[in-house]
Amino acid sequence: MHRAVGKFFNVNPKSVQGYSLGEHGDSQFVAWSTVKVLDLPVEKLAAKSGIDLEAIEKETRSGGFTVFAGKLYTNYGVAASAVRLVRAIMSDSHEVFPVSNYRDEYGTYLSYPAVVGRKGIVKQVQLDLREDELEKLKISAETILEKESFNE
Repeated sequence: MHRAVGKFFNVNPKSVQGYSLGEHGDSQFVAWSTVKVLDLPVEKLAAKSGIDLEAIEKETRSGGFTVFAGKLYTNYGVAASAVRLVRAIMSDSHEVFPVSNYRDEYGTYLSYPAVVGRKGIVKQVQLDLREDELEKLKISAETILEKESFNE
C-alpha cells in the first residue's frame, strides 16, 4: 500500500503511514482513515488533487503480481518483512507491524497492526476505524472463516 500511495502522490513510500487490513487476498482493503502522506490525511489530499483512492486500492491488491511481473519472484518482499520482524523480536523493540494476529471480536486471524517484541505480539493495536471500514473488516473475517471451514 505504501508503494502504491507513494507512486500516486509522488512521494517516497516511507513518507506514507497507514494500513491495509483483513486477509491477504480479495477481501483485503485499505483503511483510508488510517492513511497519511507526509503526515496529512490522504483522503483530503486525494480530494484536493483529484486522485482516485479506488485506483490506489486496486493497485495495492495487485501489488504482488506487479512485483512478480517485474522480478519473476516475490520472495524478496517476504524476506525483507521477515528480517524486519526478526530484528524487532531480537531487539525487543516494541515496534508496530501489520501482522496476522488473532482478533477475538472476529474469531479468526487478520492482518491488523500489533506491537511486536521479544515475546512476539506484546499488544494488539486498536484502530479507530469508520463504520464502513469495520464492515469491510467483518467481511474479510467471514471470508477467512469460510475458507477455514472449506479446508476442514
